[in-house]
Amino acid sequence: MDQAATTANNPLKANWIDSYRSDGYWVPMPGPQTLAVALSKDRRYREILFGGARGPGKTDASIAVVGDRFPDPRAKQLVIRRNAEDLSDFEDRASQNLKVMGAKLRRHPMILSGKGTGRILGGHLKDDDAYTKYQGHEYCRINIEELTQIPSEKNYLKLISSCRSKYRDLFPQIFNTANPGGVGMAWVKKRFVTPDRSICDVRKNVYVWYDHNGDRQETHWQTIIERETGIWRAYIPATIDNNPILLANDPDYINQLESLKNTDPELYRAWRFGDWDIQFGAVFQEFRKSLHVFNKFSDWGISKEHFDGSFKIMGMDWGYNDECVVLKAVFDDITEKEERAYIYREMHDNHKHPSWWAEQIYNELLRDPVDVLALPHDAYSHLGGTKPIKDIIKEKLDELPADIRPRIVKADKLNKDLKRASINIFHDMLADASDGKPAVQIHRTCEYLIDTLPTIVYAKDSGGEEIDPNAEDHALDAYFYTVMTAKKLRGKLLNRSELVSQKRKSYVAGKPVSREQLGTDLATMIKNANKPKGDWRTM
Repeated sequence: MDQAATTANNPLKANWIDSYRSDGYWVPMPGPQTLAVALSKDRRYREILFGGARGPGKTDASIAVVGDRFPDPRAKQLVIRRNAEDLSDFEDRASQNLKVMGAKLRRHPMILSGKGTGRILGGHLKDDDAYTKYQGHEYCRINIEELTQIPSEKNYLKLISSCRSKYRDLFPQIFNTANPGGVGMAWVKKRFVTPDRSICDVRKNVYVWYDHNGDRQETHWQTIIERETGIWRAYIPATIDNNPILLANDPDYINQLESLKNTDPELYRAWRFGDWDIQFGAVFQEFRKSLHVFNKFSDWGISKEHFDGSFKIMGMDWGYNDECVVLKAVFDDITEKEERAYIYREMHDNHKHPSWWAEQIYNELLRDPVDVLALPHDAYSHLGGTKPIKDIIKEKLDELPADIRPRIVKADKLNKDLKRASINIFHDMLADASDGKPAVQIHRTCEYLIDTLPTIVYAKDSGGEEIDPNAEDHALDAYFYTVMTAKKLRGKLLNRSELVSQKRKSYVAGKPVSREQLGTDLATMIKNANKPKGDWRTM
């Protein structure tokens, strides 16, 4: 083996590296940390995620990355954590490491600067308004510590929109660190770890390096290229095994991680190995795509006739700044007292006026009518002096033919007690029913609900009683409004034969009216106007 190559990759034994460290300079460890710092100098990579487990030296790499541009007075950089107080460790270590470059630290908020140097600013994302503080600014680099603490990808995209530069050599780049877990784990995993291959090209790479013993090692990392935008992203996994300095200085640290193996297996897999398939701290740990997500109604032996004759409901969780979510569900009997809910249609967006949503709901009901529309309590209140959302939606739905016009009902307010009850009912529905299969199924196209369910975690110090207020639970609340309203209205389920023969009912002046009572010609007109596009079973 080439001795020079071995020495160059040996942070513990190489004298020249030790001398640099003794002079106050930081030198990356061989392996993932060296790779991460190297990619930060590659302008092709717009976004980088480094980490996956505890202890691989993520923060030191992040400091090195901003430190690389610190001597340039043109460089304005931003370091973000969800909570400002959590930046204290970064502040202390960065000020020490960058001291040789003349860095001086000012706290609250963090500003690292020196004579003739650039500036490194600290920031937080405690609330939605915090994102607006960075809009309109220009940062050539943004470093985000613990990326999975950011609840939604939309908030992330809002933040990184401020990463730009007019200098070619100070190209814009976002450098992220993260561990599995946290409220934003689902979107981070989808963006960096398991991207959608229908819209991205994924290149699997192998980085060969030599550890402090001179043994050959490999780091498997990946490049993600968005086909539409051409943006490059990188994910570099690392574990404590890649940090010999920490292992040498604190040999008990790995024992602390190993002690979690029996007491908290999920946490152990996340912190020790960077396992992104865990449901760390999740409320609905029993949720599995393989069990609770379906492709077609025909897979469950449900015919179009049965589908059309079954009870269907649409439920909304209102939001403007937050996500507004609308779900549709159809119910099928298992026994006389048990039922299975199929969540089969999803719409969601934000910053949309109620009139826009009224139009979307109207078009959806023309295509596939429901019996009931459940609106949340806040849709019944006046917002900013305008008419209630319920009235805006109702006025539009009054344009529907009477036979397919749904009954609009007010869903019960999700106070603490009802939300706890709803969570318990959802647990029951995720479990097997009397036929040995889960009592709830979610269609594969309901991606927002599917992606956010595993991220719902309990609030700290709640004893497993309340959901974390920062959790992205808008789709979950829409589910609660939909299913809980259906249960309240339906009570005991009809048997299958009755469901098949049941005529669709509409509500005129609060009373059910059958199609026969409305006239054959009208029924024919409605039927022709609402022919489904494509196979109804794949909706």
